[in-house]
Amino acid sequence: LQQPAFPTIYSVSALCWEISLSDMLHAYAWSFLENQVSAVMKTVPLGQVAGQRILSELAMTLPALVDQAMQLPDDDIQNFCPALSIAGCRHETQYSRLFRS
Repeated sequence: LQQPAFPTIYSVSALCWEISLSDMLHAYAWSFLENQVSAVMKTVPLGQVAGQRILSELAMTLPALVDQAMQLPDDDIQNFCPALSIAGCRHETQYSRLFRS
């Protein structure tokens, strides 16, 4: 059996714990944004205060974005980022990596 992807486990956990779709999407989006801001703070000269300021601003727009996403018909939802996938593959074999897992 292939190991499931994180979003799959996240959504199944929310279903098992009877967390509403809206609450689950808000939490998932927030954790994604928080991780992105954390990565930016490590890669550019951006202090913690500036990072928290960015998160505060994002927190104001997040509810509207989640609501908008929930209104999209299934045919309009997609994830097509070939350049991001290629960059991720190249990052794996770089000599100097910023984040090691």
